[in-house]
Amino acid sequence: IGFLIEHYAGVFPMWLAPVQVRLATVGEDFAPFAKKLLAELVKNGVRAELDDSNEKVGKKIRNAAMMKIPWTIVIGQKEVDGGVFNVKVFGSEESLMIAAKDLVPELRKHSEIPI
Repeated sequence: IGFLIEHYAGVFPMWLAPVQVRLATVGEDFAPFAKKLLAELVKNGVRAELDDSNEKVGKKIRNAAMMKIPWTIVIGQKEVDGGVFNVKVFGSEESLMIAAKDLVPELRKHSEIPI
């Protein structure tokens, strides 16, 4: 384990990360939707957490980055309405835009152990 931590400098690939996805809500109104999404992700084998604290979204994203969580998904009105999910990828300046119906398959694809 020590070798892996040193090799990856704590920035684990998604398949190895203890927490693969952090859901960050924009406000308390979006917590019920985020909790449903969290349950769906966990049911599909994704190691996910929910940050529904009263902090600002920027701070939630920063906290996830400090914890080196591979993907952070911001949950707001657009996501609740069934649009696309804006995924912040740790270590990348670009965000992924993933359709709601493709989120779980895309997560499963990225979290597979490379053979």
